[in-house]
Amino acid sequence: MHEVTTNERRNEIRRARYADMTAEQKSALLESYGLTKEKLAERARTRRALRTPEQRKEDSEKARNRYRGIYINETQEDRAKRRESNARFCALHPERRKEIKRKSRLKYTYGLTPEQYEELFRSQEHSCACCKSKSPGSKRGWHIDHCHATGMVRGILCHPCNLMIGNARDNEQILLDAVSYLAKHRKAEFRKEE
Repeated sequence: MHEVTTNERRNEIRRARYADMTAEQKSALLESYGLTKEKLAERARTRRALRTPEQRKEDSEKARNRYRGIYINETQEDRAKRRESNARFCALHPERRKEIKRKSRLKYTYGLTPEQYEELFRSQEHSCACCKSKSPGSKRGWHIDHCHATGMVRGILCHPCNLMIGNARDNEQILLDAVSYLAKHRKAEFRKEE
C-alpha cells in the first residue's frame, strides 16, 4: 500500500482550500504569487508542448476516466434525458454548437484559444504561412500545422500545403528533393520548347 507523505497531504489540503475559494479569492491568491491567467495559460501550453506522446496519451486516458467517473452512476433514464437535452440544444443552436466544438478542438488539440488563433492568423496576414494563398483550398477551411513530435503549433496552412507537408512526413529533405526534381524536369521541358 502507498504511504502518504507529508508533502502529498499538504498538497491535498491546499487543493481542497483552493477548491472552496470564490473566484475573487482565487484570482487574489494568484496575483499575490505574481501569476495572471495569461501566465498560467502560457505555462500550461509549455507543459503540454514538452510532454512526450506517451505522456499525452496517458493524460487523455486520465481525462477519459474522469469523464467516465462523472457518468458511471448515471441511470439509463438519466442518460436518455441528457442525450435528448443535447440533441435539442444542437437542433436549436447549430451555429453555437459549431463554435463550441471549434473552441474545444482548438484548446484540447493545440492548446490555443480562439483569440490566439486569430492573432496567429492576423500575423500571417490572413493567408497561408507556406504559399501566401488567401484561399483555404477546401470546404473544411484552414489547417493548423503543428509539430507531431512536440505538439507545438507552427502556423496556419491552406489544404494543399498541409497535405504537402503531411505527405512529406515533416521531413525537409523530402521537400528539398522534390524541389530539385521539379527544377530538373522544368529545365528538360524548357530545352524541348527550343
